[in-house]
Amino acid sequence: LRETGKENIFRVDKKTSKLFLLSAQDFWNKKIDYNVEFEKVKKIDFEVKINNEPFVKFYIEDLESFEVLTNSKKVSFISKVHMNFLFNLILNLTEFSQAKYILEDSKLENSDVEVKIFNKNIRIKIDDAHIVLFDTELGLKYFYDYNKKQINSGFFKKLFDINGQKNMVK
Repeated sequence: LRETGKENIFRVDKKTSKLFLLSAQDFWNKKIDYNVEFEKVKKIDFEVKINNEPFVKFYIEDLESFEVLTNSKKVSFISKVHMNFLFNLILNLTEFSQAKYILEDSKLENSDVEVKIFNKNIRIKIDDAHIVLFDTELGLKYFYDYNKKQINSGFFKKLFDINGQKNMVK
């Protein structure tokens, strides 16, 4: 950095440089807008699709206990840990309160999981650098940082099992 009219040049690290250099996205609300008053939500109905398998319908009746249920006789196990993570991500909770940045795009190739919730269709992919959420209606990709030691590319395959088959995807 160099102050106008001065000879001195200041070297700053990347973290400190953010104090001086901002992008337009630094002023945006980088959350998915479901256009829902969450205080009034009593029950959540949603569908989940892993890879090329068909969508499976789920619901949550008691939001406080956050017990994910399904009427599908095919589902033999629902992982509470993985579902909690999924909801923290798609509803911008805890460490996913805002995306790092957003890009406009027309598609997301090879998503790991697809979720239909609150009249939105969200595709999710874990890549080497980010978790990417793609709002299919708006054509927006939301990029989130994550802990690579805790989350891997096969993480969402463990959301639920079909008839006792772990990782139902071949």
